[in-house]
Amino acid sequence: MPRFPTALPVLLILAACGQRGMSVPEEDSLGYMASPPAASPDFAGRDAAYRPYAPRIREGLLAPANFAETHSIVTAPCGEACVVGFVVDRRDGEVFPLPVGGAENSALSLTYSRSSSDLETRWFEGSRTCREQTFSWTGSGFRSRGRPSSC
Repeated sequence: MPRFPTALPVLLILAACGQRGMSVPEEDSLGYMASPPAASPDFAGRDAAYRPYAPRIREGLLAPANFAETHSIVTAPCGEACVVGFVVDRRDGEVFPLPVGGAENSALSLTYSRSSSDLETRWFEGSRTCREQTFSWTGSGFRSRGRPSSC
C-alpha cells in the first residue's frame, strides 16, 4: 500500500475548500481572525461632526478591529495631555464618540480588547484627582457601569 506524505490530506482539503468558494481564515499577530476591510465613514453626511478627525480615523481603520469584535477604537491628540476618541463600526463606517475625553479628562488612558465590549477609562480631573470608570458598549453608544471612582 503506497504511503502519502502527511501534508497531502491537508492540501486536498484546502483544494476542496477553494473549489467550493470557501477560504481558510487568517489570523492576525494576536491570534484573532483577520478583519475584513472597514467600511468608510460618511464624513459628508452622517459622520460630518467628526470630519476634523477624518485622517486619524481613516488611519485607525487600516488596522484590524480592536474592540467588541467588529469595531475600532481610534484616538487623536487634542492638545497637551488631551485625547479624544471614537468608536467606528467597521461594518457600516458609523462613528460614535467615546464617553470621556477632551480637555476635561486629561491624561486619558483606555483599556479595551477586541473580545470584549467593556471600556475601562482612567483620567485626571484638574491636576491631581485621578478618576476611573468602566463603560459597556451597547451597539450604538456607551452605558456607564457605575459612577467615576478615585484611582
